[in-house]
Amino acid sequence: VSWRGADAVAHVMDTAGAPVTQVEMRLFPTLDGTRLEVRHSGWGEGPDWMRARAWYERTWSAALERLRIAVTKPSG
Repeated sequence: VSWRGADAVAHVMDTAGAPVTQVEMRLFPTLDGTRLEVRHSGWGEGPDWMRARAWYERTWSAALERLRIAVTKPSG
């Protein structure tokens, strides 16, 4: 999937000529369920891109934790 920047980092990621990052999600069977691997690549260079990448690292971590809680919550 090609990925453009969220509002918080759009000034870096959504400018003309900026690289488009890619998000790859892979599912792997495990003994007790499924493991999800997320790879976000294609980052540009420089301090603004470093900040954008750090923002996404925090954002992906929070989103994946919410997903983990949702899928492991007992039903009922």
